[in-house]
Amino acid sequence: MNVGKCNELGQVQADGSLEGGDTLNWEGHRRYLTGENYDYCEQSFTEFFSPRWGKYVRHPRPEATNNGFGAYCPAGPWGGVISRDQLTGVLACLISEGKTYEVFKCFIISLFSLGLVSYNTTPNGHDPRTARRKFPDVTGPNIWALFSRGLLGRLSILPCLVLDIQDLLTVVLYNRTGSNDPISLAIRVIVAREYHQTYTSQLAWWLLDKKRLKADIDRYWMGWRSQPEMADLYRDKISELSY
Repeated sequence: MNVGKCNELGQVQADGSLEGGDTLNWEGHRRYLTGENYDYCEQSFTEFFSPRWGKYVRHPRPEATNNGFGAYCPAGPWGGVISRDQLTGVLACLISEGKTYEVFKCFIISLFSLGLVSYNTTPNGHDPRTARRKFPDVTGPNIWALFSRGLLGRLSILPCLVLDIQDLLTVVLYNRTGSNDPISLAIRVIVAREYHQTYTSQLAWWLLDKKRLKADIDRYWMGWRSQPEMADLYRDKISELSY
């Protein structure tokens, strides 16, 4: 697997260097799927990626992302670079590691926007010093379900019975049209299957076209992202949970 200093996962560039614009998300997935704790220069996942209380960056070193945008983390709860898919990777990782307090801090930050949007107000790859701000990604029940599972434990079964309806509908739509972000769908349905499963998430898992999902995950990782080993982790987990 192509990793950089401190065992970071990143996008392989033409010159062999790594671009860290998706490091946070991808590392969250890898840690969930492997159950392994990676060290980042003797720092934990949260210490490495969270320079402010409850807020994360895509990569803490400005030189690791285009124009340093990935390390942008202003004071206050509303600005930054964390999109809906990045938040999905963070929450999946924190849930698997049982870090309820870290999930709680993310939840508090989310409450400042009523849980309706993330805080990627800086466009991908743009210099945060000069970029015009954009409207952040809309979030909804599938993100709230992750928060519930991370905060409430077994008690999350009741709210998630309703919140999981979004991913049930997403699965039905995915089976017909596919998705340009198969790894986010995959990690959400995997988390819902392994942590406090509901009848709704069971139905979503049963309906999910797993063969199509595996093929889409292969295309996601084995193309320009050049991380084929990551695809194997999802395939193994999906196969494991299918029996």
